[in-house]
Amino acid sequence: TIQNFVAKTLTEIQKTENPTQKTEQKPEYVQRFTQEIFRQTNRNRQTKEIIKKDTSLLSNTALLEIARTGTPKDKEWAIAQLTLKAVAGEKIEGFAVEV
Repeated sequence: TIQNFVAKTLTEIQKTENPTQKTEQKPEYVQRFTQEIFRQTNRNRQTKEIIKKDTSLLSNTALLEIARTGTPKDKEWAIAQLTLKAVAGEKIEGFAVEV
């Protein structure tokens, strides 16, 4: 599908152009595309899996939204990603890991 093509292209661009650029600094269209894909339920599973392989395409805001409103599979994945970031020392507003 077109969404798969766009997701693969964004992943390739990320790998070649600026792999160290923070997710929050990515162009608005990248963040909007990834958020819209995850907002769709029972659709675009292949595209979601492509995006999941390159978590740098997703902002913390998008991960929080997925953790709150996504499908059970996507929620679990988003919470795991947020936890990894928090344990690594990244401050994420609206998410905390307590020991």
